[in-house]
Amino acid sequence: MDNSNTRYSDTDREERIRERAYSLWIEQGQPEGRDLEHWMEAERNVGGEEAPQPREMDENLSVLGKEGRNE
Repeated sequence: MDNSNTRYSDTDREERIRERAYSLWIEQGQPEGRDLEHWMEAERNVGGEEAPQPREMDENLSVLGKEGRNE
């Protein structure tokens, strides 16, 4: 699998999630027992940051349209 288009390595992504989850915990008054909730919300936040931009999606679709069809 070619990961050259990945914006962040898995380690970088996990660190960004960890930092965001910590920020959420602080913002919400440091509640106990909600670590999984904060982690999952942070994953969604970081995932949105890494989503392809519309132009990237168009370029990827045009490549698939030419080479990836199974008709």
